Amino acid sequence: MRGVVFYGGSIDSAIQALKYEGLKQLAAPLASYLTGYLENHPIAFDALVPVPLHPDRLTTRGYNQSDLLAEYVGKARNIPVRTDLIIRTRDTKPQVHLKRNERLENVYQAFEPAQAAHLDGETILLIDDVCTTGATLIACAEALHRSGAGEVWALTVARARPPIDPEPWQEGLDPAELFIAWDEDRNKSVGA
Repeated sequence: MRGVVFYGGSIDSAIQALKYEGLKQLAAPLASYLTGYLENHPIAFDALVPVPLHPDRLTTRGYNQSDLLAEYVGKARNIPVRTDLIIRTRDTKPQVHLKRNERLENVYQAFEPAQAAHLDGETILLIDDVCTTGATLIACAEALHRSGAGEVWALTVARARPPIDPEPWQEGLDPAELFIAWDEDRNKSVGA
């Protein structure tokens, strides 16, 4: 799981406007963060998979912001976008005010392989707007693995900041080392 920037400030406002205010034109500049990341960290992917919305939420919102981001990235990087591989089977509560354990429970088995989905070890890149705990991305990756995916990576425009106060064992680490240590510790705690 990778996020291009930390969540907050103008990125926070842009993502919220894209997601909740219907400002779909913000998908292009936000997707440029993703394409820039992929240009600087080249990895071969067989397909991009946007995190799906539940059909009820899709009807209410009118679009999936992750679909829009993936379409821009797919065109810019010449990678096919697959929206036919996983489906959201439960309309989960919004994750924004949930704690980590609540987020994991909220999306547990909320995604399933689509009926016709069949992969044969392909490398997939999940695309979403924000990663906080990684719960949604983990649930999507599990569904993709059940479809036969090989490696599953995830890339988001933004991710949550690590805690400001380091744990005692993290004292003396430079900011990059602290982020890596925090990320590894977070991944262990969510079972990634």
